Amino acid sequence: MRENQSFNFNLKKIKKFNFLLDRHLNFHFNPPLEGRIHMNMVAIFNKYWVGKIDINSFAKLWARLIGPIKGIKKFEFDRYLDSKDVDFIEYLISSYNEPTIH
Repeated sequence: MRENQSFNFNLKKIKKFNFLLDRHLNFHFNPPLEGRIHMNMVAIFNKYWVGKIDINSFAKLWARLIGPIKGIKKFEFDRYLDSKDVDFIEYLISSYNEPTIH
């Protein structure tokens, strides 16, 4: 019974995060994001919240589908991550070297 209760709690929490993320995406960007980018962001966060991907996979997917990882901090998406995972993202941003042209 407890597993079922925790599962329901997680679904409620995920539903709340989805609502907050959708509001963030709809009202924080002017002009609005493209529909494809919006859908990719929601899909990546949902996989992370459900536990299908870890923070390393999250960062890789973000970089491949959305853009630079700096955007996570710049546009305040770090509020939707665990604090230990925010530390990892900050580490990735600080250790990222811009490519140079030789």
